[in-house]
Amino acid sequence: MLSLADVPKLVSGVAQEFWVEIQQSKRPPLPSISLFSNSRPKVLMKMEGGALKTAVERSHEAAQKMSRLYAVVVEAWDGYAITNGDRRDAILLNVWVEGRGPLFFLQRYQRDPFELTGGTVDGTDYSTLER
Repeated sequence: MLSLADVPKLVSGVAQEFWVEIQQSKRPPLPSISLFSNSRPKVLMKMEGGALKTAVERSHEAAQKMSRLYAVVVEAWDGYAITNGDRRDAILLNVWVEGRGPLFFLQRYQRDPFELTGGTVDGTDYSTLER
């Protein structure tokens, strides 16, 4: 059975998978939704929607609806965070546990050289977030 204590590990795993997609893609990847039941990913969805902004909006709506059906839902999309006036690329993540949420996390990264910076953190620590 999944619990809130499992969330950081699940979020980190989803961020790692999305990170691989960012490296392999020539353009920002479409938002994804990972569904978990008994601590294993059950389904991975890509949200189509034309413009990236539309795909992100559809992803938010779909993830919230799916949160009523699955133990844990993790939504990931590419964006950025601004801290102390410094813009950083980031994987943004919403998480629902047993229908509660979303909890917001982010994983910062840089493109030159391509690498993750730091660990997955609670996104509410950042002053400005672009979704």
